[in-house]
Amino acid sequence: MSSKNIAGSVLLLSSFLTLGYAQAAPAGAGKSDDAADPVAKVQKMNRYAMQLFDDLNLALAEKTLLDALAIVEKNNLGDGPAGLATNGNLAVLYSVGLKNPDKAVFHFKKALAIKPDLKMSKQRATPETEANLARAKAEMRAGASPAAASAPSAVEAGADAGMRESSPSVVAEQGGEATEAAAPAATAAGEGENDEGEDEEGEEGEEEIDDSNPLARLENERRREHQGSKGTWWASLGVGSGFGYAAGHSTEAYHKYGVQFSPGLAAATLGQAVPEIGYFIGRNTAVAIAGRFQAIFPRGPSGTATGAITGLLRILSFTEDEGKVRWYFAGTVGAGEGFRFQVNAAVADPTGRPTGITVKDTVRGGPYVAGIGGGMLYKVTRHWRWTVDTQVLIGFTNYSGVLDVSTGARYQF
Repeated sequence: MSSKNIAGSVLLLSSFLTLGYAQAAPAGAGKSDDAADPVAKVQKMNRYAMQLFDDLNLALAEKTLLDALAIVEKNNLGDGPAGLATNGNLAVLYSVGLKNPDKAVFHFKKALAIKPDLKMSKQRATPETEANLARAKAEMRAGASPAAASAPSAVEAGADAGMRESSPSVVAEQGGEATEAAAPAATAAGEGENDEGEDEEGEEGEEEIDDSNPLARLENERRREHQGSKGTWWASLGVGSGFGYAAGHSTEAYHKYGVQFSPGLAAATLGQAVPEIGYFIGRNTAVAIAGRFQAIFPRGPSGTATGAITGLLRILSFTEDEGKVRWYFAGTVGAGEGFRFQVNAAVADPTGRPTGITVKDTVRGGPYVAGIGGGMLYKVTRHWRWTVDTQVLIGFTNYSGVLDVSTGARYQF
C-alpha cells in the first residue's frame, strides 16, 4: 500500500470527521437564553421528560412533568401551549407507562379544554392512549369537568406547595441541562392527521407540521432525534470482514514470476474498519460518506499488499421507526484501492511448470467499486444505536466481488 494512498485516505477521513464536528458544535448554543422564560423552561422540561419516557425512566419522567405542571400553574400558563403540552404528555405517561387510566383521562380532559379537537400523533397512538382520549371526550360531552376529576395536580406531584415554590429553579436547571445535551423528545398527542394520511412528506421529503400546535412541533423534534428526519447527522464506526470471489489468473506482487492461481472463493483476510458520517436529507432517506480500511493478517512475504483503503458514497433508505429496531437498504459507489483477497499461489518455472513452491499473495478487486446492501439499527439509548451492516461490492476494472458483514456503534445527533 503506497504512502501516497495512505496520506490521501487519512486526509479524506479527517475531512469527514471535521465536517461532522462543525455541524454538531452549535448544538449547545443559547443555553441561558430562556433561563427566565417559564414557557421555554416548561418546553425543555417536557422534552427531557419524554426522553426519559422513551428510555423507560418512568418515575423521573413523571416527576419532571409534574414539576413542569407546577411552573405552568404558578405562571398562569394552563390555558396555553405550555399547559397543552404538559397535560398531553402526562396523559400519555399515565396511559402507556404508569398504567393509570384515571390520571390519564384527567390530563386528557385538561388538554381537551385547551384544544377540543386534539388527536393522537402516529408515534403516540396506542390502544391505551386512544381509549383514554376517547373516554375523556365522552365524559366531557356528558358534562364532566376536568376540575372535578379525582386526581388534582398538587396531589399527583407527591410534594407540598411550599416545596414546589422553593425548588423550581433546581428542577428547571436539571431538565434544561439534560435537554441541551440531547435534542428534544416528543410529546404525546398531536394534530397532523388529514385526508391524505398523517405525517406525509412533502415533495422534498419534509414533514408538514402545524406550527400552531405545540404537540405537533415537539413530536417533529422528537422524530429528528429518535427516528432521523431531515437535518439529522450521525457518526459511526464498525468492524467486520468479507468473503467473496477472486477472479482473474494472476496475483499482484508475484505475477511476473509465473505464479499459478485458480479463480474461486476467498476470504478478505483479516477484516476492515468502517468509519461513516451520514446525514438525513428526508424523513427516510440519507446520504453517507464511509471508508473501508482493510488490513491483511497474517502478512504475506515482503512486497505483498498489507491491506486496501477505499472511500465510499452511500445512499440509504430507511423503514419507519416503530420500535427499537429500524431497517435500511443502501446503494454504494466508491474508489481507492478497492478490496483484496489473500490467496496461495504456486510458483512456476520459466517454462510454466510448477516448482512445488507456494507463496501468499493478493488478488485485488478495484480500484472502483459499486454495490448494494442493507442493515439494521437497534436503539440502545436516545443517541446511541447498535448497527449490523451487510453489502455486496463488485470491483472493476480488476473484476472480483466481496460480501462484507460489519457491526459497530452509531451516535445520532
